[in-house]
Amino acid sequence: MPYLPARDLIGYGDNPPAVEWPGGAKLALNIVVNYEEGAEYSIGEGDGVSEAILSDLAVSPAVPGLRNRNMESLYEYGSRVGVWRLLSLFQDKEIIPTFYVVGRALELNPAAGKAIAALGSDIVCHGWRWIDYAPLSEDEERQHIAMTVDTVQRLSGIRPLGWYTGRPSLPSMLSGAS
Repeated sequence: MPYLPARDLIGYGDNPPAVEWPGGAKLALNIVVNYEEGAEYSIGEGDGVSEAILSDLAVSPAVPGLRNRNMESLYEYGSRVGVWRLLSLFQDKEIIPTFYVVGRALELNPAAGKAIAALGSDIVCHGWRWIDYAPLSEDEERQHIAMTVDTVQRLSGIRPLGWYTGRPSLPSMLSGAS
């Protein structure tokens, strides 16, 4: 059986710690935006299938060789409109979120990287592509890590200090990334 870390299903129970937030706030929010648009599975990116999960569409099986234009439209909207609306809202409300950025998505829309950095956001690498990393070789995954860090730094001006893959990967891969 593979190693599985223990799960904590109890936590603090009915004895939570006393926390005092700045300014007497009763609630602290950590806002994270995933920026993956254009880096998902796509026939146009040379994948054998289009993205089939993680959308507001019902999950449907990916059909080899067939573009899923509905799914593509959702991702395109996020890049063309959604990210800009969010950035404007965050700026108006003086909210500084964290962005989980997929390298290829930023490469396809470099202006987004500059705008995210201008907002003062923390940028966390989120993979080179929005794909399942489990089937990739160690060398391929290391190459994707390096490309992602380089692309995020080049297009945003910020060297990312964090990583969140989001899909299956070997956690040991990141221990050697710098």
